Amino acid sequence: MAPTRDVLYLLTLLLLTIVCSITAQSDQLSDEEIKRKCGFSLKEIHDCKYAKCLNASIICTAKKTEQTADDISNCQMEQCMLTRKECESPLNKYLSKEEQCEGDHFTDTDSKCLITSRGSMDALTTCKHNGYLVDKRVCFESEWKRRIEAHALNELNEHAITKEAEQCAYNTCFQRVEDCLSSHHSEIAKNPGSKRKFNLDQCAYIAVDYPHECEQIKSISGCVDSLQQCIKKHPAPPPSPPIPIGIIVGAVVGVLVVAGGGALLYMRHKKTGPFRRPGNPSA
Repeated sequence: MAPTRDVLYLLTLLLLTIVCSITAQSDQLSDEEIKRKCGFSLKEIHDCKYAKCLNASIICTAKKTEQTADDISNCQMEQCMLTRKECESPLNKYLSKEEQCEGDHFTDTDSKCLITSRGSMDALTTCKHNGYLVDKRVCFESEWKRRIEAHALNELNEHAITKEAEQCAYNTCFQRVEDCLSSHHSEIAKNPGSKRKFNLDQCAYIAVDYPHECEQIKSISGCVDSLQQCIKKHPAPPPSPPIPIGIIVGAVVGVLVVAGGGALLYMRHKKTGPFRRPGNPSA
């Protein structure tokens, strides 16, 4: 039996509460201690999101145009996710640009999935899981390519790697990164609160049990081989042959001789005055 609209609406509100909430549990740290160390309050962030989500619900419900329950629910999803970004902005202060990008994209994915896939928990989880993998790839592409270049230089002694080889390695090697992270993203999609905790040293939420090996080139099966194959497939052009040192020295000496001779002639001309033919005294 398909769920009724009222059941879906309540499920949506329940999921919204889960997604928009921020856990107050932070390894027994007091909010005062967090505010003193980090400059922001987790309770204030939570209260901000709660109040603004309530206000968004009132605004969406009070619209004058004809609305279905789904219209109101979709409006609430979109508005609450916007306030989530706004209220959590203090947390971005200590994050890298890639981490900020990932957080914002995860929020957008949550919003989209809550609107398009709220018919069942399985559909919602699958939508979020797939979206998180895309978000990770988008936000960390430049960082992962930097790691490819660093590994090629430091481990493979390749001082130049073409953009084609870099893209080839990224497409093949880091496809396995997504496969490696798949299980972790499934857990986040099911229960995001269980996979993060607040860290006072970093003044940010960090992932619990994050599989860091999934992002290390040496740890990913076949990644190094893929990189080597891509470099062979798209080699860098050979460097221009160096000019022989003898030619360089000869050219420098020649320039100096010519310049020195010109200066000597100029000095003689300046000292003796204009040239006169013999036997032609001046007037």
